[in-house]
Amino acid sequence: MKITFLSFFIFLGFPHQINPVLPHSPKYHRHSHTVSISNSFCPPCFSQLRTQPRLLKVFADRDMMPSCICTTSMLVSIVFAVSLYCCCCCSPGLLALAQRTHPSEVSALHAIATNLIDTNNVLENWRKGDPCITNWTGVLCFDAFGADGYFHVTVLLLMNRNLSGTLAPQLGQLSQLHILNFMWNHLTGSIPKEIGNIASLRLLLLNGNKLSGSLPDELGYLSNLDRFQIDENQLSGSIPKSFSNLHRIKHIHFNNNSLSGQIPPELSNLTTVVHLLLDNNHLSGYLPSEFSTFPQLSILQLDNNNFSGAEIPASYGNLSNLVKLCGMSSSFCIIVWKRYHYDDGMLEAMRLMGSRKFELVLCKYRRSLRNCSLEGPIPDLSWIKNLSYLDLSQNQLSGTIPPNNLSNNLTTIVLSDNQLNGSIPESFSYLPLLQKLSLDNNFFTGSVTVDLWQNRSFSSAARLLIDVQNNSLSNIIGDLDPPVNVMLRLQGNPVCRNANIKNISPFCGPGADINDVPSNSTNSNKHCPIQACPIDNYFEYVPESPVPCFCASPLRIGYRLKSPSFCYFPPYEYAFESYLTSSLSLNLYQVSINSYSWEKGPRLTMYLKLFPVASADRSGYFNTSEILRIRDIFTSWKFHGNDFFGPYELLNFTLLGHYSYVNSETSGNSMSKGILVAIVLAAVVVAVSISATITVFVTKRHKRYQLAPSRRRLSSKLSIKIEDVKSFTFEELALATNHFSSSTQVGQGGYGTVHRGTLADNTIVAIKRAKEGSLQGQKEFLTEIELLSRLHHRNLVSLLGYCDEEGEQMLVYEFMPNGALQDWLSEMLKPATFFLTLSSQLKLLILDFHDLHR
Repeated sequence: MKITFLSFFIFLGFPHQINPVLPHSPKYHRHSHTVSISNSFCPPCFSQLRTQPRLLKVFADRDMMPSCICTTSMLVSIVFAVSLYCCCCCSPGLLALAQRTHPSEVSALHAIATNLIDTNNVLENWRKGDPCITNWTGVLCFDAFGADGYFHVTVLLLMNRNLSGTLAPQLGQLSQLHILNFMWNHLTGSIPKEIGNIASLRLLLLNGNKLSGSLPDELGYLSNLDRFQIDENQLSGSIPKSFSNLHRIKHIHFNNNSLSGQIPPELSNLTTVVHLLLDNNHLSGYLPSEFSTFPQLSILQLDNNNFSGAEIPASYGNLSNLVKLCGMSSSFCIIVWKRYHYDDGMLEAMRLMGSRKFELVLCKYRRSLRNCSLEGPIPDLSWIKNLSYLDLSQNQLSGTIPPNNLSNNLTTIVLSDNQLNGSIPESFSYLPLLQKLSLDNNFFTGSVTVDLWQNRSFSSAARLLIDVQNNSLSNIIGDLDPPVNVMLRLQGNPVCRNANIKNISPFCGPGADINDVPSNSTNSNKHCPIQACPIDNYFEYVPESPVPCFCASPLRIGYRLKSPSFCYFPPYEYAFESYLTSSLSLNLYQVSINSYSWEKGPRLTMYLKLFPVASADRSGYFNTSEILRIRDIFTSWKFHGNDFFGPYELLNFTLLGHYSYVNSETSGNSMSKGILVAIVLAAVVVAVSISATITVFVTKRHKRYQLAPSRRRLSSKLSIKIEDVKSFTFEELALATNHFSSSTQVGQGGYGTVHRGTLADNTIVAIKRAKEGSLQGQKEFLTEIELLSRLHHRNLVSLLGYCDEEGEQMLVYEFMPNGALQDWLSEMLKPATFFLTLSSQLKLLILDFHDLHR
């Protein structure tokens, strides 16, 4: 913008050819030697404009008044250009338009781009303009100027941009950054220690890259950090003790790296931490008992590490807010090494945790939990009233399952691959939310009762998998006719060889997994015309739209639940959609789960579609502000906490078709176009005001000199010589009256104005100046001078001289310091002085009478 104004300024500054109306006169060119331009141009206006920034001062100086006069439109253009340039680039209130983003942050962004390999050219607009003004991709700024008069970068959002290369140390120069997001790229190298200089940083999101090296101690200086995500990288080394200074941290996701060494007990100082995910690393040593003092911890995930010989501290039972106790990629892994039996301390810890809902998954996979070999019986878990997920698979547990009733919140019981025996507890038949019962690869005997499914009612979306393969079960109690919602696996049991049981063969094969069976779904648009939506901009029917067959263009979002508390999703789809729409302030029909799949962990990955509001008068698009609002909620992790669905991660926020333009825009917390327009309009208003004022001022001064050419056509220089009558120059009289200033004017009539003047010899005179409409011809003016020069009386002012230069007709008289006759008559007519004045006049008349008769 500065370049634009300057170009406009220079353009107007070039000399424009005009027709001069007055030859140059030496008496008005005291500085003419400094200008060397052809007479066909207006040198004083334009050469001074090009050579002297203080143009207005030049115009205001009467000693610098130009001899050739610029046209009015030219003068207005010049003054307006100068004013606009000064307002936008020099005024303190609008300084940001010239300086914009802080220079150190601009240089930092350039260094960041230099270190990155941008194969998709997503950072192409980083090569031009200003980061905050021209909306660099992924750069968001504060709406307002800082105290230093600059804009500052607040968010660097470069998630899932297919970027490679390294992170530049200059990231530390973004001193007011709140969010640093490089998730899901291909970055290599180490994490720069300079990031620890960004004291304002709240979200540090570097997960899903190929970063390596150790964690810098300096990152422990980020006292305002809320979320620290570096999972799914190749980081190594120990966890720095300095991280215990992250006093506002809530989410620490360090899982799936190669971190090693002892977990620092000092981390127990983090009183605000909610999620501590350290699974799938090479951590070793002991489990710090100090962690029992975490007041808000709900997820502690330590599985798949090397805590050889470690035991669970009994004090962990004091973690009153713990909601998940599990292995693999769930919340809290109990890792107990070979020949471990549950002692009283362990049972007491479990009882203390029974007031909260949680998962219990112990050593789920040998391959991911090295040498994890739990032995002994299964403890009585009936006192854990909110237990929702129980997994004790792939251990060496023995004995029978306790018969007491378990929590009604249980969705999953996995006890496979152990050495359990006895019968299947009857209490398993009274679990209303049960989705999966896995007892395969054990030594169970007796019968399978149909009460496992007959004692409950199934919704259309509910599923139940009962897997008792490879045991010693020999009979079925009841009619073997389960509903379609139930999957039963009996293969490898003697019951499959019992020919007297009807319909046994379908259940003696390998069977399908619970998530392999498609769920029933409804589509309110099944009667809509096929392909009736516009084919451009990715339009499609809104599945649950209240407006029939409403077409809209959705936002597409990749989303993953990192540790859900269920193993079958369809029964909870409605609850999940309600959770999303509540967090996003959308209607329920605006969210659609396009697809989902289970991954190792277990983790649930899904792809969402968000639709705009449906109505007959709507365009079928989200507006920009809505897109940015929704994206901000996802990228700033502003969702309401939910223990059942667990922590989530954003995989992508895809903007296609009509929305693709938003990729290069900043959010509302950057400087909006409205603010920019307001600033420019304010600059224009100020410039117009200044230019108008200056133009009026300059025009008035010019009129004093522009008057001469028009008068000059009416008369020429008089050639007369009268005794005691002097011919004055125009300059002499102009200087005597301060250029005929209104302050020197003492009278005005139909003929013209009368000014009080002081000549060079300090003689005070009255100068009668004819106005343009009262000018006489040369002969008449000469006659008047001759007549007035002959009149001499003590009560008449004498004519001292005249001036006929520059077309003027001025007469110079003696000055009457006591005013004119009219003033005296007016004073005498006042009541207070009338009689006194009359008496005095009579006395004077009497004296005059006596004088005449002497």
